[in-house]
Amino acid sequence: MVVRVGGWCQGIMKTGEEVTAERWARGKEGGWERVARVGPGILPCMVACMDRDESAGVGGRYWRQARGLGFVVEKTVVEGDRVTMGGVEWKVVERCHW
Repeated sequence: MVVRVGGWCQGIMKTGEEVTAERWARGKEGGWERVARVGPGILPCMVACMDRDESAGVGGRYWRQARGLGFVVEKTVVEGDRVTMGGVEWKVVERCHW
């Protein structure tokens, strides 16, 4: 499970007996950074940390690159989408923005 609320994003995954958890925080300049991590897995927190860049294209179609992650997501993640990270497929079951 990965949950983002405001300037925080947290994720946890249990595979067999292995547990992976991460916490990300938004910095003062708007970028995101991982502030805690335990376990061997890969979580899609960096995808949840992407912010729509309204100035980058019509309708805010493009997303800013999260600082230090080295990729850009060019699609708004919506309910029902699937994201694969580290060989594990994650399904977006809820997305709420206000």
